[in-house]
Amino acid sequence: MLDIDGLYNDFNNIKSKYIELKEKYGGINQQIKLFLSSNLGVSKQNEA
Repeated sequence: MLDIDGLYNDFNNIKSKYIELKEKYGGINQQIKLFLSSNLGVSKQNEA
């Protein structure tokens, strides 16, 4: 039989760690997206 309480606790633990990492690296990810989109935009303009 499954230990539902144990699974639930594990899930909540993983979820909280995911949220911490998402908050920590979300800003970095956004900076990378902006950097890439601005550079890709420039390179596409140069090709035209």
